[in-house]
Amino acid sequence: MIAPALVHELIPSPAPTDVCASLKGLPYRIFFDSAEASGKYARYSFVAADPVSVISARGRAIEVDGITSPSSSAGNALECLRPLVARLAAQVPSFLPPFQGGAAGYIGYEFGSSLEHVAIPDRDDLQIPDLCFGLYDCVFSWDHETGRSWLVSRSEERQEFFLERVSKGAGSSGQSRLWGKKPEVASSLTRDDYAKAIARIREYIAAGDIFQANFAQRFQADLSADPWALYLTLRTSNPAPFACYFETSDVTIISASPERFIKLDADHRAETRPIKGTRPRMNTPVADAESRAELSASEKDNAEHVMIVDVLRNDLSRVCVPGSVKVTALAEPEAHPTVHHLVSTITGNLRPGRDAIDLLLAAIPGGSITGAPKIRAMEIIAELEPVRRDAYCGCIAYITPAGEMDSSIVIRTFIVKDRSVFFSAGGGIVADSDADMEFQETLHKAAALFAALENAG
Repeated sequence: MIAPALVHELIPSPAPTDVCASLKGLPYRIFFDSAEASGKYARYSFVAADPVSVISARGRAIEVDGITSPSSSAGNALECLRPLVARLAAQVPSFLPPFQGGAAGYIGYEFGSSLEHVAIPDRDDLQIPDLCFGLYDCVFSWDHETGRSWLVSRSEERQEFFLERVSKGAGSSGQSRLWGKKPEVASSLTRDDYAKAIARIREYIAAGDIFQANFAQRFQADLSADPWALYLTLRTSNPAPFACYFETSDVTIISASPERFIKLDADHRAETRPIKGTRPRMNTPVADAESRAELSASEKDNAEHVMIVDVLRNDLSRVCVPGSVKVTALAEPEAHPTVHHLVSTITGNLRPGRDAIDLLLAAIPGGSITGAPKIRAMEIIAELEPVRRDAYCGCIAYITPAGEMDSSIVIRTFIVKDRSVFFSAGGGIVADSDADMEFQETLHKAAALFAALENAG
């Protein structure tokens, strides 16, 4: 029999940033942050730390709590999550937000590449895991619609530990100075190399290999202080519905993602919301409306978007009930702090006997950041991008013992390793893509990240 969880309502409800700050120093601190002030995708936030178990993978090696085994004998790392998540099963009241314990972490882009047997770039300068999840027995959660929050635990001892930690307010949610001077940012590609790569992709398209490939450049700068302060600056200037802060022993991920990857609810209904098509926000209401209207009317962007919708429909169909996969919204314009995007919504009903992990295995990496056809586009990306993507273009997810899941595409994201910060931006390249315009689009997408680096402190 599954034991009931311990549910403690936090009265008055504290700010999620304050709770996350109070857990500073605890291992594998993670914050799923609905940082937008409003909106139907910004209802819940979650904070957790000090997991009871940690699983990571690099290449064919899987490590669980310091013990390494080859993937050939243990299954892939995602499949190894199933029994670990099941151990955290508990009876939880239905009125609570959906994540009340389970697995939370990231899946890197190259983990998805390995599933599809796509070659991975040799240059591996970051040397971080392809996948990393903590298994959390205690989770703080917020329902922003009702203004209520709770701590859900599996034992009184752990409940008391976290409540005491929060009551002491260890750490600070305020800003701290990051930079002594404006940071110098370098790219993985020169402007000329970027243009050559776009020309090569267009050659592949003309030869009939692909219709579209998502191509990215990576930026790098020195980081002189606290990643948490950088996250607070980013969430202030670029609030996002799927923001996340995740500290591991190898790397810290600071994400302001606007894009849901896949959600799976209690009724086994899957939803994905791919983004494809971008225009910058403008300084006046009239100019901003014109930018949005131009995006909506663009034949190129709409064609590019529909290709990716077809990729996601195909991915969901691999594990969903035949005939249940539907496009419920197509290429709708959506405004974000620095850009307008075209966004679609695709839903499907998961087949009996399938679960959230099957859904992830069928769809990672996401179609919006690969191309069409997906596998050939991934091969071309591996050929032309000079460095691994690592966490970028992978996903950040939580999975509950009850089978629910939500996840985001890792875009608009800093990866902090040692004293350096890395961030990438890309776009879908099609037959009539112009290298200069595509380059500018990457800068529009990364604008919030550049601003956070410059404005922090």
